[in-house]
Amino acid sequence: MSGAIKRRDSKGRILFDGEQQKSTGQYEYRYYDGYGERRSIYSWRLTNADPVPKGKRACKPLREMEQEIIQDKHDSIESFIAKSATLNDRFQVYIEGKIHLKPSTKQNYIYMYDKYARDTIGKKIMGDLNYSVMQRFYNELITKNGFKPNSMEVMHTVLNPIFEDAVADNIIRTNPCPRAMKKIRDGGNWGRKRVSTKDALTAEQQKAFIDFMRSHEEYSRWVNIVIVLLGSGLRIGECTGLVWRDCDFKRNTISVHRTLIYRKWEDEMCYYRVMPVPKTQKGIRKIPMFAEVREALLAEQKHQEEVGTANTIIDGVGNWVFTNRYGTVLSPKSVNNAIERIIRDYNRMEEVLAKEQGRVPQLLPHITNHQLRHSFCTRLMEESCKPGSNIPLKLIQDIMGHADFSTTMDIYTDVSEKFKQDTMQAIQGSIYLG
Repeated sequence: MSGAIKRRDSKGRILFDGEQQKSTGQYEYRYYDGYGERRSIYSWRLTNADPVPKGKRACKPLREMEQEIIQDKHDSIESFIAKSATLNDRFQVYIEGKIHLKPSTKQNYIYMYDKYARDTIGKKIMGDLNYSVMQRFYNELITKNGFKPNSMEVMHTVLNPIFEDAVADNIIRTNPCPRAMKKIRDGGNWGRKRVSTKDALTAEQQKAFIDFMRSHEEYSRWVNIVIVLLGSGLRIGECTGLVWRDCDFKRNTISVHRTLIYRKWEDEMCYYRVMPVPKTQKGIRKIPMFAEVREALLAEQKHQEEVGTANTIIDGVGNWVFTNRYGTVLSPKSVNNAIERIIRDYNRMEEVLAKEQGRVPQLLPHITNHQLRHSFCTRLMEESCKPGSNIPLKLIQDIMGHADFSTTMDIYTDVSEKFKQDTMQAIQGSIYLG
């Protein structure tokens, strides 16, 4: 009987094509990757029946690894890259390819990745980053770093597309991130934060808030920007980013096509930047200038004429609508701090008056500039719920600059439910039921 002599290992077992046993006892399997490059894998065990030699690290049997490579090649998975490329390597590929990201968004992604992933899972090999590893990493972001829902969503937004790209490039078989994030969301209130009327002032609270500011010498300076926020629904960065040419007093419109951001940038310095494109394409919009907003803007303009116009130039942009006493632009923090002080002093005054008058004090809740935006949206929704109203929800979405219609619907649902309850309460007792 003729034929080629089959190679055998030290135990007399026939070795398959590509397999060999080295003089050290270690097994080797040679193969060609998808690029035609010669690769090798090694193990101290040929099959599952083989024990790990004394003093050697535990390892998969060679033939188990062979089957994985064969299956990967069949599925066009580049296992060599998966076993050599780190998450850091793939992040670099991903971020360099995101040429259409807003500069501020791109910098946020880099900041989040560098701070929380680069020196942890970033050093791990892509092929080792399975569901369990990602689940543990996500859990640690919450337990060790105190991540809240918004931060978790941002981190997931950074990592998930890296794995999606790796799947598309046939480097890994599946993306473990969605399942890991679902586990986090299912474990508590970690999904998209539902916008609700609970985030808004009532009409009565709004009036009390503004009236108090107008009557208070120290706080009257903040009336104009608060009225604009309450009467336009602008995001704080959109509002502080307004320049006078954005305000059309003939057509009574406000053009929104820029946002002002104060943060730490890539040079590790904190300063303002002008972002020409708002949060989403829905953010680029013209909104109506209501009479109260027009009056507030004209009052601010008159004030600047009396004390001098703003002299700050940021990224070539100047002539800002809202500035401080020194002519520099306002930051979201300064507005929030002012709102906090105003509400604190209002509530102190209201408690004293209520005690003197023998009534329950009507205190204002803790709010930020973001709640002023929600308050405006809630007022629009209340008008849309009134009989005979013809305000379409799509118009409200456009005015608010909501990228996702579900955000608009969340507020509408709350307002319409409250409107229904108030209506039923008003007619209670007036319907004869026999």
